[in-house]
Amino acid sequence: MKTNTHFLRSKIAFVGLLSVQIVSAQCPAITCPGNQTVNNTPGTCGAVVTYVTPVGVNPCGVGQTRTFIYTGAVQTFTVPAGVTSINIAAKGARGGTSGNDNAQCGQRGGLGGSASGALTVVPGQVLNIYVGGRGQAGNVGGYNGGGAACPDVNTCSRGGGASDVRQGGNALSDRKIVAAGGGGVEYSGCNGNGGDGGGLSGIGGNEGGFGGRNGGGAIQGVGGVSGVGAYNGSPGLLGVGGASGNHPQGHGGSGGGGYYGGGGSAEDGHGGGGSSYIGGVLNGVTTSGVNTLDGEVIITYPGGVPTTTQTVGLASGSLFPVGTTTNTFQVSDGLGNTAVCSFTVTVRDNQVPAIICPSNITVNNALGTCGAVVTFNAPVGTDNCSATTALTVGLPSGSIFPIGVTTESYRVTDAAGNSTLCSFTVTVVDSELPTISCLGNITVCNPIVTGIAPTNTSDNCAGSTVGYTLTGATIGNGFTDASGTTFNVGTTSVMYTITDASGNTNNCVFNVLVNLSYNTNKTAVMCQGDSILLGGSYQTTAATYLDTLLSALGCDSILHTALTVNLNPVVVLSAFANDTICEGDAAVALPNATPAGGTFSGAGVVGGNFNPATAGLGNHYVVYSSTNANGCTGIDSTLIAVVLCAGINDGFNDSRIIVYPNPTSGILTINLGSISKSIEVSVMELNGALVKSEKYSNSKNVRMDISNLSNGMYFVTVKSDNELKQVKIVKN
Repeated sequence: MKTNTHFLRSKIAFVGLLSVQIVSAQCPAITCPGNQTVNNTPGTCGAVVTYVTPVGVNPCGVGQTRTFIYTGAVQTFTVPAGVTSINIAAKGARGGTSGNDNAQCGQRGGLGGSASGALTVVPGQVLNIYVGGRGQAGNVGGYNGGGAACPDVNTCSRGGGASDVRQGGNALSDRKIVAAGGGGVEYSGCNGNGGDGGGLSGIGGNEGGFGGRNGGGAIQGVGGVSGVGAYNGSPGLLGVGGASGNHPQGHGGSGGGGYYGGGGSAEDGHGGGGSSYIGGVLNGVTTSGVNTLDGEVIITYPGGVPTTTQTVGLASGSLFPVGTTTNTFQVSDGLGNTAVCSFTVTVRDNQVPAIICPSNITVNNALGTCGAVVTFNAPVGTDNCSATTALTVGLPSGSIFPIGVTTESYRVTDAAGNSTLCSFTVTVVDSELPTISCLGNITVCNPIVTGIAPTNTSDNCAGSTVGYTLTGATIGNGFTDASGTTFNVGTTSVMYTITDASGNTNNCVFNVLVNLSYNTNKTAVMCQGDSILLGGSYQTTAATYLDTLLSALGCDSILHTALTVNLNPVVVLSAFANDTICEGDAAVALPNATPAGGTFSGAGVVGGNFNPATAGLGNHYVVYSSTNANGCTGIDSTLIAVVLCAGINDGFNDSRIIVYPNPTSGILTINLGSISKSIEVSVMELNGALVKSEKYSNSKNVRMDISNLSNGMYFVTVKSDNELKQVKIVKN
């Protein structure tokens, strides 16, 4: 047994080179002419167009080839249409060489065998293609059947894989043709080679001096025998090469793949090659030991006669419509391979459509309508192709056309966008007069005449205006209404004229007779505070008031009364020096009064004095009146109380009662000087009317609220146990 003591090097892995796949030309092929653009034939919605009809060719008519190279995975081939038989040429992959041998003496793995033949197929059928991978140093490579080897890349290598074509499935039993792989080589110091992949039988490994340890080549029905040594290899199996012996130091090569795999070697032996297979093909041929690389499979099949057909568009010389027509041609080789080309023929529509409008139309308005229903034959355009006519301006036939001129425009447009416009007018004449009515003749007394507006002013159209003209006693003119105009005395002719928007006019006339009214003036005088019936109401202020009296000619007479209101004299009567007096006292002089020359009156007034005995007990008002030169009288009064003084102590007339403040805005304070058991406080107006009275008891000071009384002068009378006090106060 050899060792690798003198030849240990770094492990080197060899990867098989990819073979170049030959790709055939595009088959079949066809070339179309360029796009064409022409104008339409006048009067026709299209044009006759001729062109060179394309004809396809088939550069692949002699035959076509498909090459499959090693990928490490199953590949497929779909049978083209029309193909019923294909030719297959397959090569198995070479066996591997251990790293040390490869470094010292180059590649020594067994060569792959070849197999060829014709396979009967069905169009559309899918074939499974297995391309063998080359064996490498160690336990690497050998796709599709290369046997297993030890992992030491310096002393062991793996057999090459087979290449095969399978029909109907992926099982080993589906193989129709197999090209066998070569056996792997152990580290032998350049002694011998791995067994080549076979023809129908593989070749055994041939390391000299260790023949029994080499793996045997496979035959058609049995795998190659295993090498025998201290560590035996494995025999080849259906589709799989035998594994090398499991020596601790390796030194073994596995069998190559094939229909049956080659045998694996024992230690110090080389692997055998697999067997090829041509039992599923016709005219099969095999050759051993021809391939130094990865496997390959080449499939060839015949091409077809090209046939050209037009699939889309129109033939040359046809009438092509306006627009763009796509023309498509296809060439087929009868085997399902096709090629297409296309070009366009564009026919431009440069012919404008035609249209004729009716003549202008003039009609009168319909009675009572600001317009008229007008009908006409709507124009319809014509064109070499289809066209659409539309009303672009105006109203359709049968519409109510307004007073005035309406322009009607129709446009015809074809599919290419060419268009033509025509126009005419529809004129509706307003021949209907407006209406207006007036009042009858009237007679008035007031020269400012109102309520004479015209009535029933109307027209079939909006926008009419009204004016008036005055002739006769009054001359003038204006708009809308003469009401409110000042007329002269006499007869005035009023004519109203209505004018519509079209200038049609109508009028009405009536007379206004203005008579004079009679006016009477008078005066009236009264004093301040009096009233007089004037102007329908009692008047109290100076002004001129009007009263109406019926007079001749149906016109009223106006009575103007100028009312004068004279002022009353301002009379002031002073208060008595002492406004409380005993019944038995002597008469006292009356207080001063202005203006002088007036008259005193009242109970107890005798000459220029007040006599308490004549007046009697109680409160008495002394009144002073004065009349001025206008006969108007003013008055004032003052209050004096006559009291019973019998049994009253001497201090009564000098009462200690104090009433304050005076003037007051509402609260009076009454100081009695000492506590009184019974107190009565009364408040009277100057005319003696009692307006407030309150009673108190056991008090020295009392308060009375008179804030609710009107502003002015009042008499306040305070009665206590044995005293009486009366004072005049001012409320403000």
